[in-house]
Amino acid sequence: MTAILTIARKELSSFFDTLGGYIILILFLFTTGLFTWITQTNILYLGRADLSIFFTVAQWTLFICSCSYNEKFSQEFERETFDLLQTKPVSLWQIVAGKFFAYSPC
Repeated sequence: MTAILTIARKELSSFFDTLGGYIILILFLFTTGLFTWITQTNILYLGRADLSIFFTVAQWTLFICSCSYNEKFSQEFERETFDLLQTKPVSLWQIVAGKFFAYSPC
């Protein structure tokens, strides 16, 4: 379990070392805020505290955000760092789980 957390921590730190991580975060906050507060399906227009539109928009936005960083394994192969990662005492499923938990909206 510690290997999975270590890989996830490394991937998250590399995610926010680039400008792309912050752009994805800003786009997520902008789109969910736009649909929750500004469009005609917003909370104020409906007159009730219904966050179903927020969760609908957040679901699709997080899906698109996670798909945009789905190329992490291919980057590992291009930079030839996957061989270095495999020399560590971790199994393949721990590597996959660590990368999944780093970029999934769970």
